[in-house]
Parts: sequence; structure tokens; C-alpha cells
Amino acid sequence: MCEEFLGQLSLHPIPEPYTSSVAHRAFDPYVSKRLETAVPIRVLPIGSPGETWQVISLFLKGLRETSQLAARHNLTTWKVRWI
Repeated sequence: MCEEFLGQLSLHPIPEPYTSSVAHRAFDPYVSKRLETAVPIRVLPIGSPGETWQVISLFLKGLRETSQLAARHNLTTWKVRWI
């Protein structure tokens, strides 16, 4: 059901939020300034909507597969795919 809904969402273009929109506060591209890290500070780019839908789709497929595996009582019936 989630994958069907995601498919419908990905068919329609999503407009960029206005510069004054609060949506820009949802993701801080300068988040690394506030993190303790040894990595140089850099701005994190936001992916395109198409990339976002693709990543969410892969996540949902992984959840579905995990759910199916959790329902199996015998570990020897699991098929492991190496990526």
C-alpha cells in the first residue's frame, strides 16, 4: 500500500517551497556545524524529489523483505542477497 501511494506521489511534480516558507527549516544544510566531528564542515546538498522517492522506495522494499523474513520460523529458509 505504501509503495502504491509512493508511486502516485512520484508521478506529480513537487514545486519548490518559497524562500520564506517554513519548509526550509525542516532540514539544516549546515547541521555539521553543531556536530562533534573530525570531518571538515561542508554544506549537505538536498537531493531531488526523484532521488528522494527512489530512496524511500528502496527503504520500503527493505522493510517488506524484513517483515517477510521475520515471519519465517526457520532461518535456513532465508535467502540472503549480497549487494
